Amino acid sequence: MNLSGLCRLTRDPELKHIAGGTAVCDLSVAWDSGWGDNKKPVFLDATCWAKTAEVAAEFLEKGRQVLLTGELEMDTWGAPDGTRRSKHKMRVNKLELLPKPGGTGQGSPAKQEATSDEIPTPF
Repeated sequence: MNLSGLCRLTRDPELKHIAGGTAVCDLSVAWDSGWGDNKKPVFLDATCWAKTAEVAAEFLEKGRQVLLTGELEMDTWGAPDGTRRSKHKMRVNKLELLPKPGGTGQGSPAKQEATSDEIPTPF
């Protein structure tokens, strides 16, 4: 399922590298769902790969707005107690950095796009 929208980071990005040196960046974001008095946040974890991950780690921070496009997938794992757990997660294909409120800030672009040309499958 494709997903695209303007969201805000709820924590700083977490960059790591997997075997072979590919960059992976985990994000936690919130979207506003609904409108007026019915507006409420929807929280979602997202993962960026390769160059998109590097851009996200360098320029994003908690509270920053970003436009994300990607695929919604189900992440499943085994919990320590032996039960199976699952949650929805976004696999980011494209991100667009937006200006910080009150200006672009030092060292960050007013608008920058990154796409993952090489997104490995985690399974």
